[in-house]
Amino acid sequence: MSRTLSITWKIIGDLMKVSRLEFLIYIFLVVPAGLAPSVVVKMVENFSINPIYIAVLGLFIFLDSLVYPITSLVSGNIMDRYTAFMVNRLMDKVNDIKMLNVFENQDVYRSLESVRKWGDIIPSEFLNLSYSIIRNTLTLAGILFVLFGLHPAIPILILTGLIPYAMVRRKFYEST
Repeated sequence: MSRTLSITWKIIGDLMKVSRLEFLIYIFLVVPAGLAPSVVVKMVENFSINPIYIAVLGLFIFLDSLVYPITSLVSGNIMDRYTAFMVNRLMDKVNDIKMLNVFENQDVYRSLESVRKWGDIIPSEFLNLSYSIIRNTLTLAGILFVLFGLHPAIPILILTGLIPYAMVRRKFYEST
């Protein structure tokens, strides 16, 4: 677990080095994307025929549909910069090697092939996964808040029902 956190912070640090502004925009877009569903549900719950109210509701629905294409575009830009950054870093490391016989070693060759194969996929998956985790957590929190307004026991029952699922899922990932 600590190794995973260490790698996570390393990737975040590298992403911040490569494109700080785009990475912050990417993270900033998660908040409205995560909270929009619960805001829409809350607004529909208190629905009135006020034109301003309808316009705000439409704006939230429209913004929610815009977030995904924008995050995809920003994510692509970040990954292009990150890939170039990693290629330069790898080339610098290779240039530091003084003896060519190192490249004849099968383990070194496999490591370089692994970096070449997975180097641009893993950070992209990291960005997509972290976006999904943050967005889904915010959506869950918002919906639980709305449900809490209906009856305080509903969110507690839902969260209690998630505990066995989380335990089984953790056990599954530990075994793979």
